[in-house]
Amino acid sequence: MSDNRKVMLVANPVSGKKAVANALSDICRVFLELGWIPSVFVTGGRGDATDYVKKYGGDFGRIVAIGGDGTMNETVTGIIEAGLDTPFAFIPSGTTNDFASTHHLPADMIEASRLAAGGKIRMLDACRFNERYFMFHCGCGFFAGVVNDTYQEMKNALGYFAYILEGMSNALSIAPKHAVFNIDGKSFEEDFIYLGLLSTLSLGGNITTLPADVVRADDGRFEVFLAKAPGDIFELGEELKEFTGKNFNGEYISLFKMEKCTIDSETELEWSLDGEPYLGSDKKHVEIEVLPRRISFVSSDGDETLS
Repeated sequence: MSDNRKVMLVANPVSGKKAVANALSDICRVFLELGWIPSVFVTGGRGDATDYVKKYGGDFGRIVAIGGDGTMNETVTGIIEAGLDTPFAFIPSGTTNDFASTHHLPADMIEASRLAAGGKIRMLDACRFNERYFMFHCGCGFFAGVVNDTYQEMKNALGYFAYILEGMSNALSIAPKHAVFNIDGKSFEEDFIYLGLLSTLSLGGNITTLPADVVRADDGRFEVFLAKAPGDIFELGEELKEFTGKNFNGEYISLFKMEKCTIDSETELEWSLDGEPYLGSDKKHVEIEVLPRRISFVSSDGDETLS
């Protein structure tokens, strides 16, 4: 039986510019002042947040991730794998914080702590990717490669600009990918330079923003963002025009919804889940399925739209 006034704080001390460690005492004070009894679980490596939540999360009335999108992902994964419906909150301190930006979470960790302690509950979709889970972004290709290739030390030192620098170094060597898709029963194959399955209004810390009247976090569907492979440098220029002009239903870029899909490729595809590289064993065949309204999320309001 969980104690509804106990809160589990899962903290990543090296996230972003390593501000979490310095703020932990103040964060705990906020929860104490608002009637919560905090317990802090400090992560030391990949998978720790998931393990902590699976082992101890059932003893708490609220679970809070403190860190970047990767910490958020691991914490939510623990909630799903443990079969919990415990309300989840997020105090962002990462490099780009796409999830936090989409859900209008305060950038200041103390303000975000007050929201995490006293906000309202709304339901959010999650998504299964083979044996893993994600909340807002699963990607393969150019943007995913930028995320996977940007080292934590560079993120800590340069923040968002680390992604820009990495992207500039990769832009001249974009290699097209090929895959066979089955999305909600419709099959097709395509050469592409980027594929994303999204429930977010921004990519890569606002490298681009998606239409708020289309993207929803609770409709049981994720968005498919597909950037086709250009045939030559002139087509690449046209594709960049579509991208920078936010033409998401053009000749080269498309945006549409999905509930369930499979993706097959003859070569291994390098995937990123919520800003962290996917390390699963099967990268040639993936199965993706939306889990409608799976996560009880602590938000600033109860509105169903993201705008």
